[in-house]
Amino acid sequence: MMNSRILRVASLCLAITLMLMLLPWQPTLAVTDSKTAVLDHQYVSTRFDIDLEQEWTAESFAEALAAVSSGNEIEVAEPFSLADALQAAVTAANYLELALSYTPDKTDARLAAYDLESSSNTDIDRFIAAGLDAGLYDAETAAAALASSLPPDAATVADLLYNVAEANGNTRHYLGYSDDAEIDARLNQLWDTFAIFEDEWLTEVGSKAVEDQIVTGFNLKHGAYDAHFDPALTLQYGHSSILHAHQLLVLLKSEDVRAKVALEPKISVYQYLIEWGEIGEPTPTYEVREVAPDFYLAYAVEYDLLFEFDSKEDMAQFDGIVREYAKKWEGNEDAVGLIADAWWQPLYTALRDDMPSDEYYKIHDCIVRNGDYRLHTFVLDETIT
Repeated sequence: MMNSRILRVASLCLAITLMLMLLPWQPTLAVTDSKTAVLDHQYVSTRFDIDLEQEWTAESFAEALAAVSSGNEIEVAEPFSLADALQAAVTAANYLELALSYTPDKTDARLAAYDLESSSNTDIDRFIAAGLDAGLYDAETAAAALASSLPPDAATVADLLYNVAEANGNTRHYLGYSDDAEIDARLNQLWDTFAIFEDEWLTEVGSKAVEDQIVTGFNLKHGAYDAHFDPALTLQYGHSSILHAHQLLVLLKSEDVRAKVALEPKISVYQYLIEWGEIGEPTPTYEVREVAPDFYLAYAVEYDLLFEFDSKEDMAQFDGIVREYAKKWEGNEDAVGLIADAWWQPLYTALRDDMPSDEYYKIHDCIVRNGDYRLHTFVLDETIT
């Protein structure tokens, strides 16, 4: 399988990714503003291939709920009122037992906490109250459901689908925004869990490819760490220094650029030459192995830092910021005025084919899969066969 990617600098920085223990911090559900809602609706449509502009029925809503909740089969009552949609959404979000635990008195009390009054349908009311407490929708939506038997509008359906997907862990996996006050702590906490891992078969395939000089290195990644960002608005930035990542986030803030942030670990595997120095003792994050007589491979924990921007315009600013503050150049070998651990050839990619051709090069991300593990290696467009 090959994915076309656009690369800022044609650098074959090998990579292998790791999954251990903790999953990235996940924001709690909340009512969103109109700009965020538009992005979330676009995300649902793109990731789950759902036509959000269709005329919604009980059947089509049930199918959409199944898509965003990993195949859960949900019954949606006819004739499909807004209240029916909310009840189905609560069930699809895995809050069925919680909703059934709401007694009439508790239901009345919880609705009153949102300045709402119960309807005559106790069964529906407790689902609506539980969904409010879970953050699946706001009080205005709940009030409309309690007062009317009209069907939901398209925007409400899109909101429900996104929030159900999020409740099931099927949306973006991210640490927060680049300008969040706690983003440094979250970044460090996740980074500290990373260590060398391997998939035996993929490691054998990749090692043989390096030994035979087919590739200079390879990346292994694990699906549990996939950010699931919107590819149309995402840049993937590879590096080895967590200090560099910390400073890059603040650099973006100083340039008034804001993005969602995810950290995906990877182990960079490449040939180690003896003339580089004596091979030291292995550590949890770095080791050198002799994989054939007098042929050595280094295994180093690195990362891909993913940014999902709110717009293509914000995304387009990234290249200029990196070139000015995070890239060495001839005449500035000492990296004066640059953030820590700047590379000669920063590596960042986008899954778009309309990036500026004077700034990005087209490459192919060659992928070999084994279960949840993936081997990646980049190949330039002109050398692909």
